[in-house]
Amino acid sequence: FATFLVMKEGIDETVVGRPFDSGGDKEEHSWRNELSVDDYYDEEDSLIAHKQKLKPTQQQNVPWRCLLALARCVQSLIGFILIVCAVDSLSVPLWAPETEVLEDVTLMVLVTEVDIPNIPRRIEGLSSSLGASIGANRFFLVDAHKTNGHVSPELRAVMQDAIRSGFLDGFMIFNESAYDSQARDAHFGSTMRNFENIGNAVYYYMVETCRTKYLVHYDLDVHVWHRPGRSWVADGRRILESSKDIWILTPPSPFYHHMVARFDFGGVLFRVLRVFFGWRFVEFMGSDYVNSQVYLLDAHRGREILQSFPVTPKVREIYSSGHWETTTKTLMVAANYRYRRVSLADCTAYWGLHYSTKDADHHLVPIPELAKQGYAVTK
Repeated sequence: FATFLVMKEGIDETVVGRPFDSGGDKEEHSWRNELSVDDYYDEEDSLIAHKQKLKPTQQQNVPWRCLLALARCVQSLIGFILIVCAVDSLSVPLWAPETEVLEDVTLMVLVTEVDIPNIPRRIEGLSSSLGASIGANRFFLVDAHKTNGHVSPELRAVMQDAIRSGFLDGFMIFNESAYDSQARDAHFGSTMRNFENIGNAVYYYMVETCRTKYLVHYDLDVHVWHRPGRSWVADGRRILESSKDIWILTPPSPFYHHMVARFDFGGVLFRVLRVFFGWRFVEFMGSDYVNSQVYLLDAHRGREILQSFPVTPKVREIYSSGHWETTTKTLMVAANYRYRRVSLADCTAYWGLHYSTKDADHHLVPIPELAKQGYAVTK
């Protein structure tokens, strides 16, 4: 305000005690030229004293300066949020994009006799969660090795209903022969462990017999969400094609809901994450753990791991005592991670959850509407 007054009066901004270069009142200018040297320095001393008197007042303005700096920070933050929201709004399509068609991909959904009541509840969501079309390569895979290949009429009926509804295209029955089991045991030099409640040999079977290059697998007790216009299978297939050392990947966990949502207000942080991942700075994260519930893998590389990687004493021990998950992980370690496992990173585009059925009598509750909208409903 003081600077404005000085400029308004036409007085030069040069402080008192310095020669006038231009401007100002001519009479005052001539008056200053007539000052003696002593008068000049007396006036300068008076100015210095005046400045010293102003120091306490300037110190009192420090809180106001801090508030001004804080206000500028808030202003910058609001501007950043507005820019992010604008970019995010422009990046989300206004209409539903066309479904991407993927070739050379097979879907296998693993079921058993105990899944009869859950198939009608779960299969529609699992089929649509691909976010892409893979042709007529979507199958139920019935693990019937405990029933010697027998499939009950009830299980056949619910699978046929799902096929007629267009959710899947057919079903296959797994009943491993003694010859196949002996051949695998001979390769690993030990006897594969059979688990009471979960399958083991069927996971080897899927990789060994997949006719397409890429295999998508779902257990029935998982839920995968995807944003309209995004497909974790399409993004994962592109990553597998462009990488020479990745053989399996999984959708991300909903870490936004686990760790970030509690600090979010109005979805601003969600938009920030969506814009960040939309620029594809980070597409996936590495992990040693191999997840058997839901994955996309390169079947050619998977067979190479199972059939060509060195079978060390540790691999032999894990094969006879652990699951397919731990066996493949140990094979990766034995081969110095020639191939690796990764997880997709963009949880604003898709995520996957595995339901715990230990205390639920293996009957899954239908998915709440919130989960269909992308909210992760966890324990």
